[in-house]
Amino acid sequence: MNQEVEVYVRCLWEVKVRLDFVKEDYVRPASLKAVPVMKFENACLQVRKILEFLAFASLASNRQLYEMEWSGFFKENDFSRLLRRLEKINPQFLPTSVSIAGRNSSGEWLMTDNEFQLKPQVLTSTYGRLGNVLHSKNPYSDSVNWEEYQTFLRQSVKAIISAIQNHVAILATGEHLLVRMNGNGRPISANILRER
Repeated sequence: MNQEVEVYVRCLWEVKVRLDFVKEDYVRPASLKAVPVMKFENACLQVRKILEFLAFASLASNRQLYEMEWSGFFKENDFSRLLRRLEKINPQFLPTSVSIAGRNSSGEWLMTDNEFQLKPQVLTSTYGRLGNVLHSKNPYSDSVNWEEYQTFLRQSVKAIISAIQNHVAILATGEHLLVRMNGNGRPISANILRER
């Protein structure tokens, strides 16, 4: 595996570890009585970090571009603007979710795009909505509907998992990868593809 691919896989490992963390302790309980609000807020923070890793992962193959855009993100701290900038650099910066049917006789992967795909506007709205949970509450405002936020978090985590379980990534350096996010502690596998 070349260095550019390794960097992408390391970014995905961060995503996988954080998803496992959120899934295990904070998404499964049926009610927030089983999960203290501060732990739930932590889960929302982890999902926001997952979205940042997914946004930047394809750019990680180009260190100079990555560092420039990352420092720009810290200066402006607007996720929707960041995604628009990333899209100008690499229009296919988000992973494309695929179903894998196996390989053909030439050894090439047989796959089709899945119906659900991560879109910049979905990432932006999820990022913003989960961010609402992270700010101190105005004591004069209406109470927070924690059950509604928990449902939203659960749906967001399931959507992210579905979208990245098997996906094609197009790195900023031009490599096309088929990535399989294997479960049960198994490593992530990445195969370089010919252009799709």
